Amino acid sequence: LTTSETQTPINPTTNGLPMNGRTKPELKTLDLYTNGPESTGGKNEGPSYFPLREDNGTWSIKEDPAIDAFGSVSFGIGVIDRHSTSNNPCGIYSIYVEINGLPFYNMKLDELDFKTKRYVNAHIDFRYRMEKRVPVHRTYLAPNNQLKIYDNWQDRTGILAIEDGKTYNCLYRVTDHFGNTSELKFKLNGKRMEARLKNSTTAQRTFLPNMKNSFSADGIRFRTPLNAVYDTLEFRYSSIPATENCVSPVHRICDLGTPLHKYCSISIKVDSSAERFSDRVLIISFDRKGNPVAEGGRFNNGWVTTRTRSFGDYAVMVDTLNPKVELIDNGSSLNFGDTLKFRIEDELSGVRTIELSASGKWLLPEWDYKTGIGFYVVDKHFPVGNTTLQLSAIDKVGNKTTVKRSYN
Repeated sequence: LTTSETQTPINPTTNGLPMNGRTKPELKTLDLYTNGPESTGGKNEGPSYFPLREDNGTWSIKEDPAIDAFGSVSFGIGVIDRHSTSNNPCGIYSIYVEINGLPFYNMKLDELDFKTKRYVNAHIDFRYRMEKRVPVHRTYLAPNNQLKIYDNWQDRTGILAIEDGKTYNCLYRVTDHFGNTSELKFKLNGKRMEARLKNSTTAQRTFLPNMKNSFSADGIRFRTPLNAVYDTLEFRYSSIPATENCVSPVHRICDLGTPLHKYCSISIKVDSSAERFSDRVLIISFDRKGNPVAEGGRFNNGWVTTRTRSFGDYAVMVDTLNPKVELIDNGSSLNFGDTLKFRIEDELSGVRTIELSASGKWLLPEWDYKTGIGFYVVDKHFPVGNTTLQLSAIDKVGNKTTVKRSYN
């Protein structure tokens, strides 16, 4: 469903679409974040995650119903909601927070504009979602969070200033799309404690969401456009020597757990020995398992430049490997309606172009890049009689493989 004026998607369950659901949201964790250099709270150097338990319909912190904290803190709540007729998880509708009996935060998912959906990265605990696969809704409003799902969002930040010696009674009320509600109650005790060392790695620069930011060091340049980060970011950088098959050091730009909203420019200087492969070099990132992922790039005067929308580890590789092309056996003849199957894979830069022809006549195949399997159904364009079929694959840096087979 969408609005007639703006075509913005709206919540069908609150606009007359009948659906059944009697299962209450399942609360998993309460999450505590410190938002200042002198702020303390929880048990860990970074965010603290407190497991929750249910008792007679009310949720509480499993280990201790009270938390000691001081200074500026914010919260998040891990929650899963399911349909009563399915075990598949679905989203919640609203989160309401009350501190000492006063409204503190309110979110409702009545509509969500697809143009702003990437700002969800600022709403959730991005790192926790990536590592644990559990959605945590942060009840903190980052400066560059432009979702329009919050009541009075211009006036509130979701940061609570805790004073020494005071007690704060907190209530979370989480409601799904069918009106089922779960409540969490806990206490915060204002207690000044020795501030923990946030991070032993010195931040090289502070990135701000309302500015264009840049960083450069030996062999690396990184630039962001306006509003590329969601919040004030202590930018951290380090490098390690080149790993196997790399022609540059590995540059560690923050980490994968820090989200980026917009594409940023990254340039890496390559070893002089690699300049003879200037048309075959490309920037790669590394996924969580350490596997290289092609990011692309253009070579100019010893540097390779591309765009990326993720922090993490980056380096330059030379791709001189041709794509793998295989015609899956169809016998010696092809007739009208037969299906020709093939497999095409490329280990690094990825396949850019696939060309299929028969006796010089161009044919239109289909190919699934996820599985590497493709096919062509013999149609009226396929030549009659003896013919030579030619299948070529070209990767994104120009490496090419061609296979041929004769049919009658």
